[in-house]
Amino acid sequence: MMSMRSIFVYCMGCPISALLLSFALGSVFHPHALFSYEWTCGTVHLPSISRVINMPLERTIVQVLLLFSVPLRLIVLLKHWLEYSVIDQSRWFVLVRRLMVLCGAADVLFLSLLSTIGERENGDLHVALFAGFAASTYIYFVSICLLTKRTSDSSPSV
Repeated sequence: MMSMRSIFVYCMGCPISALLLSFALGSVFHPHALFSYEWTCGTVHLPSISRVINMPLERTIVQVLLLFSVPLRLIVLLKHWLEYSVIDQSRWFVLVRRLMVLCGAADVLFLSLLSTIGERENGDLHVALFAGFAASTYIYFVSICLLTKRTSDSSPSV
């Protein structure tokens, strides 16, 4: 059985490894496609994450590592839900806890969709998915911080 610490490490390590490995491979095998290319806004001198993860080899790496982390991220979400379900039952706490679950699930969904629907399939949809991912991730982390602060404020100090 995996410890929660190991699950957290995999949840963070898989996406970071996917991006670093994709940038490294893309820089070696496809530098002409990553650096100084023409785009709608002019010449782009630095590669974007979307550009890197839409190249065939790099895309496969990103999809495998990101999608491998999805079940683990859902376990982390369940852990947070269970942890915060037994503590406080005020309206504020319940509302933030529900917001955490909703945005955490949306975060996982948007990340999965981003790894499968790239800008080469549908650029506008890819941008909308990225905006949804960014917003849901931000709200998820803020709600985790609020719940953690609320529970640490109410626990007796040592």
